[in-house]
Amino acid sequence: MKQFAIFDMDGTLIDSMPYWDRLATEYLGGRGIHPTKEQLAPIETMTLLQSSALFKEWFGFPESAEEIAAQMNGLIEQHYREDIPLKEGALPLLQFLQAHGVRMIVATATDETLARACLGRLGALPFFENLFSTETIGISKEKPDIYLLCLEAFNTSIQPKDIAVIEDAPFSLHTAHAAGFYTIGMAEPVYADRWQEICALTDEAYRSFTEMREKLQRRFS
Repeated sequence: MKQFAIFDMDGTLIDSMPYWDRLATEYLGGRGIHPTKEQLAPIETMTLLQSSALFKEWFGFPESAEEIAAQMNGLIEQHYREDIPLKEGALPLLQFLQAHGVRMIVATATDETLARACLGRLGALPFFENLFSTETIGISKEKPDIYLLCLEAFNTSIQPKDIAVIEDAPFSLHTAHAAGFYTIGMAEPVYADRWQEICALTDEAYRSFTEMREKLQRRFS
Protein backbone atom coordinates (compact mmCIF):
# COMPACT_ATOMS: atom_id res chain seq x y z
CA MET A 1 0.00 0.00 0.00
CA LYS A 2 1.21 3.49 -0.81
CA GLN A 3 1.42 6.36 1.70
CA PHE A 4 -1.05 8.34 -0.41
CA ALA A 5 -4.49 7.10 -1.44
CA ILE A 6 -7.39 8.39 -3.53
CA PHE A 7 -10.72 6.72 -2.76
CA ASP A 8 -13.73 6.64 -5.02
CA MET A 9 -17.00 6.93 -3.08
CA ASP A 10 -20.02 5.31 -4.78
CA GLY A 11 -19.64 1.55 -5.01
CA THR A 12 -16.27 1.75 -3.26
CA LEU A 13 -16.55 3.51 0.11
CA ILE A 14 -20.34 3.51 0.29
CA ASP A 15 -22.90 0.88 -0.75
CA SER A 16 -25.01 3.24 -2.85
CA MET A 17 -25.41 1.26 -6.07
CA PRO A 18 -28.46 -0.75 -4.86
CA TYR A 19 -30.22 2.53 -4.13
CA TRP A 20 -29.58 3.74 -7.68
CA ASP A 21 -30.68 0.38 -9.08
CA ARG A 22 -34.08 0.60 -7.42
CA LEU A 23 -34.56 4.36 -7.79
CA ALA A 24 -37.04 4.09 -10.67
CA THR A 25 -39.05 1.39 -8.91
CA GLU A 26 -39.10 3.42 -5.69
CA TYR A 27 -40.11 6.64 -7.45
CA LEU A 28 -42.85 5.08 -9.53
CA GLY A 29 -44.10 3.06 -6.56
CA GLY A 30 -44.51 6.32 -4.67
CA ARG A 31 -46.86 7.40 -7.44
CA GLY A 32 -48.87 4.18 -7.31
CA ILE A 33 -47.21 2.58 -10.34
CA HIS A 34 -45.57 -0.83 -10.03
CA PRO A 35 -43.85 -1.87 -13.27
CA THR A 36 -42.07 -5.20 -13.67
CA LYS A 37 -38.33 -5.50 -14.03
CA GLU A 38 -38.85 -6.40 -17.68
CA GLN A 39 -40.90 -3.26 -18.29
CA LEU A 40 -38.11 -1.12 -16.83
CA ALA A 41 -35.35 -2.82 -18.82
CA PRO A 42 -35.21 -0.02 -21.47
CA ILE A 43 -34.01 2.54 -18.90
CA GLU A 44 -30.91 0.55 -17.86
CA THR A 45 -28.69 2.43 -20.31
CA MET A 46 -30.50 5.79 -20.07
CA THR A 47 -29.55 8.92 -18.17
CA LEU A 48 -31.87 10.10 -15.42
CA LEU A 49 -33.31 12.76 -17.72
CA GLN A 50 -33.91 10.27 -20.54
CA SER A 51 -35.69 7.85 -18.25
CA SER A 52 -37.75 10.73 -16.84
CA ALA A 53 -38.85 11.64 -20.36
CA LEU A 54 -39.84 8.02 -20.96
CA PHE A 55 -41.87 7.91 -17.74
CA LYS A 56 -43.68 11.07 -18.80
CA GLU A 57 -44.53 9.43 -22.13
CA TRP A 58 -45.55 6.10 -20.61
CA PHE A 59 -47.59 7.30 -17.65
CA GLY A 60 -48.77 10.73 -18.76
CA PHE A 61 -47.22 12.61 -15.86
CA PRO A 62 -48.11 16.32 -15.95
CA GLU A 63 -44.60 17.44 -14.95
CA SER A 64 -41.84 18.07 -17.46
CA ALA A 65 -39.05 15.52 -17.84
CA GLU A 66 -36.75 17.97 -16.05
CA GLU A 67 -39.16 18.21 -13.10
CA ILE A 68 -39.47 14.42 -12.89
CA ALA A 69 -35.68 14.09 -12.93
CA ALA A 70 -35.45 16.67 -10.14
CA GLN A 71 -37.96 14.69 -8.07
CA MET A 72 -35.95 11.51 -8.58
CA ASN A 73 -32.76 13.34 -7.67
CA GLY A 74 -34.44 14.55 -4.50
CA LEU A 75 -35.30 10.97 -3.61
CA ILE A 76 -31.76 9.67 -4.06
CA GLU A 77 -30.34 12.69 -2.21
CA GLN A 78 -32.53 11.76 0.76
CA HIS A 79 -30.88 8.34 0.83
CA TYR A 80 -27.40 9.88 0.79
CA ARG A 81 -28.34 12.05 3.74
CA GLU A 82 -30.22 9.39 5.71
CA ASP A 83 -29.51 5.73 5.07
CA ILE A 84 -26.89 4.74 2.48
CA PRO A 85 -24.29 2.74 4.46
CA LEU A 86 -20.54 2.36 4.23
CA LYS A 87 -19.24 -0.71 2.46
CA GLU A 88 -18.49 -3.52 4.91
CA GLY A 89 -15.05 -3.15 6.43
CA ALA A 90 -14.54 0.41 5.18
CA LEU A 91 -14.28 2.11 8.57
CA PRO A 92 -11.76 -0.36 10.08
CA LEU A 93 -9.65 -0.03 6.93
CA LEU A 94 -9.67 3.77 7.11
CA GLN A 95 -8.71 3.60 10.79
CA PHE A 96 -5.87 1.21 9.94
CA LEU A 97 -4.55 3.37 7.12
CA GLN A 98 -4.72 6.54 9.20
CA ALA A 99 -2.86 4.82 12.04
CA HIS A 100 -0.09 3.94 9.58
CA GLY A 101 0.24 7.48 8.26
CA VAL A 102 -1.52 7.06 4.93
CA ARG A 103 -2.85 10.38 3.61
CA MET A 104 -6.24 10.09 1.90
CA ILE A 105 -8.49 12.09 -0.44
CA VAL A 106 -11.91 11.27 -1.92
CA ALA A 107 -12.52 11.62 -5.66
CA THR A 108 -16.22 11.20 -6.46
CA ALA A 109 -18.73 11.73 -9.24
CA THR A 110 -21.37 12.71 -6.68
CA ASP A 111 -22.16 16.34 -5.88
CA GLU A 112 -19.53 17.57 -3.42
CA THR A 113 -21.95 18.92 -0.81
CA LEU A 114 -23.96 15.71 -0.88
CA ALA A 115 -20.82 13.55 -0.70
CA ARG A 116 -19.56 15.45 2.33
CA ALA A 117 -22.96 15.14 4.02
CA CYS A 118 -23.06 11.38 3.41
CA LEU A 119 -19.50 10.66 4.56
CA GLY A 120 -19.92 13.00 7.51
CA ARG A 121 -23.04 11.16 8.65
CA LEU A 122 -21.17 7.87 8.39
CA GLY A 123 -18.18 9.11 10.40
CA ALA A 124 -15.78 8.66 7.48
CA LEU A 125 -15.15 12.25 6.43
CA PRO A 126 -12.52 13.05 9.12
CA PHE A 127 -10.18 10.42 7.65
CA PHE A 128 -9.80 12.43 4.44
CA GLU A 129 -7.87 15.65 4.08
CA ASN A 130 -9.92 16.70 1.05
CA LEU A 131 -12.76 15.71 -1.25
CA PHE A 132 -13.17 16.53 -4.93
CA SER A 133 -16.11 15.97 -7.27
CA THR A 134 -16.15 15.55 -11.04
CA GLU A 135 -19.36 17.61 -10.98
CA THR A 136 -17.41 20.55 -9.56
CA ILE A 137 -14.56 20.37 -12.06
CA GLY A 138 -16.85 19.45 -14.97
CA ILE A 139 -14.70 16.56 -16.21
CA SER A 140 -15.64 12.90 -15.75
CA LYS A 141 -13.33 10.09 -14.70
CA GLU A 142 -12.94 9.14 -18.33
CA LYS A 143 -10.10 11.67 -18.09
CA PRO A 144 -7.50 11.78 -15.26
CA ASP A 145 -8.08 15.41 -14.24
CA ILE A 146 -9.64 14.64 -10.87
CA TYR A 147 -6.81 12.27 -9.94
CA LEU A 148 -4.22 14.85 -10.96
CA LEU A 149 -6.08 17.43 -8.87
CA CYS A 150 -5.78 15.10 -5.88
CA LEU A 151 -2.07 14.64 -6.57
CA GLU A 152 -1.60 18.41 -6.54
CA ALA A 153 -3.64 18.71 -3.34
CA PHE A 154 -1.30 16.37 -1.49
CA ASN A 155 1.16 19.26 -1.88
CA THR A 156 4.32 17.20 -2.00
CA SER A 157 6.81 16.09 -4.61
CA ILE A 158 5.26 12.75 -5.51
CA GLN A 159 4.44 11.10 -8.81
CA PRO A 160 1.23 9.28 -9.84
CA LYS A 161 2.96 5.94 -9.20
CA ASP A 162 3.27 6.95 -5.53
CA ILE A 163 -0.50 7.21 -5.10
CA ALA A 164 -2.98 4.33 -4.83
CA VAL A 165 -6.27 4.96 -6.62
CA ILE A 166 -8.99 2.75 -5.15
CA GLU A 167 -12.01 2.31 -7.44
CA ASP A 168 -14.72 -0.19 -8.33
CA ALA A 169 -15.54 0.95 -11.88
CA PRO A 170 -13.44 -0.52 -14.71
CA PHE A 171 -13.46 2.69 -16.77
CA SER A 172 -12.13 4.72 -13.82
CA LEU A 173 -9.42 2.14 -13.17
CA HIS A 174 -8.47 2.25 -16.85
CA THR A 175 -8.13 6.04 -16.62
CA ALA A 176 -6.03 5.99 -13.46
CA HIS A 177 -3.84 3.15 -14.73
CA ALA A 178 -3.19 4.93 -18.04
CA ALA A 179 -2.19 8.08 -16.10
CA GLY A 180 0.45 6.15 -14.18
CA PHE A 181 -1.29 5.75 -10.81
CA TYR A 182 -1.03 2.62 -8.67
CA THR A 183 -4.47 1.07 -9.01
CA ILE A 184 -6.48 -1.01 -6.56
CA GLY A 185 -9.73 -2.56 -7.74
CA MET A 186 -12.59 -3.23 -5.32
CA ALA A 187 -15.34 -5.73 -6.05
CA GLU A 188 -18.81 -4.30 -6.67
CA PRO A 189 -21.77 -6.50 -7.75
CA VAL A 190 -22.59 -4.09 -10.59
CA TYR A 191 -19.30 -5.03 -12.24
CA ALA A 192 -19.23 -8.69 -11.21
CA ASP A 193 -19.02 -9.88 -14.81
CA ARG A 194 -15.90 -7.74 -15.35
CA TRP A 195 -13.91 -8.93 -12.34
CA GLN A 196 -11.26 -10.65 -14.44
CA GLU A 197 -10.80 -7.45 -16.43
CA ILE A 198 -10.43 -5.47 -13.20
CA CYS A 199 -7.85 -7.92 -11.87
CA ALA A 200 -5.88 -7.75 -15.11
CA LEU A 201 -5.59 -3.96 -15.24
CA THR A 202 -4.93 -3.23 -11.53
CA ASP A 203 -1.88 -3.59 -9.32
CA GLU A 204 -4.05 -5.13 -6.60
CA ALA A 205 -7.69 -6.25 -6.43
CA TYR A 206 -9.83 -7.21 -3.45
CA ARG A 207 -13.23 -8.72 -2.85
CA SER A 208 -13.71 -6.62 0.30
CA PHE A 209 -12.08 -4.01 2.51
CA THR A 210 -11.72 -6.68 5.19
CA GLU A 211 -9.59 -8.76 2.83
CA MET A 212 -7.53 -5.69 1.99
CA ARG A 213 -6.96 -4.76 5.63
CA GLU A 214 -5.95 -8.30 6.57
CA LYS A 215 -3.40 -8.38 3.77
CA LEU A 216 -2.02 -4.99 4.79
CA GLN A 217 -1.77 -6.09 8.41
CA ARG A 218 0.42 -8.99 7.34
CA ARG A 219 2.65 -6.57 5.40
CA PHE A 220 3.04 -4.22 8.36
CA SER A 221 3.57 -6.98 10.94
